[in-house]
Amino acid sequence: MILEEKLVEDRFLTPWWEADPCPDDCLCHASSQSEISRMVGKTRDNPYFNHAVYVLECRHRPEKSAKLLAINALDVKSVPGWVIGAARSERLLYVGLSKRPVTRIWHHATARGANFTKVFPPVRLLDIDWHPTLADSYREEPKKAQHLRKHLDKAFVSQPG
Repeated sequence: MILEEKLVEDRFLTPWWEADPCPDDCLCHASSQSEISRMVGKTRDNPYFNHAVYVLECRHRPEKSAKLLAINALDVKSVPGWVIGAARSERLLYVGLSKRPVTRIWHHATARGANFTKVFPPVRLLDIDWHPTLADSYREEPKKAQHLRKHLDKAFVSQPG
């Protein structure tokens, strides 16, 4: 399914706090790699495509607590600008890529992933697209982030690549 079609799905249009309590793609209670593997496994339709571009929905924090957490979690003296921008947005999405998405998403869920997910922890796995090569994933990651920014105007989309 192409991204254009996926954006019409409820999971992209409905923020996690308005969704059913703890849907199948919930990361707030997925404390093990096997639980995340179950979620990721449902998305994989081609065993030869090993590189994933994924979208995580992250927990919003008020600006003041986000700033304090950023200083402590990231061990910085001043708050990065993206923390303030994210804290002032209604919805937070993180777009990443990995050859081992289960492990990488688990790292995000346990505050050992990207700086963004250390401050704004993931609560839901929204999407995974599989690609045959790492180069394809690197090419598609920014496209997906830009597409989400275009179609979800009240969302802050973090994409490190």
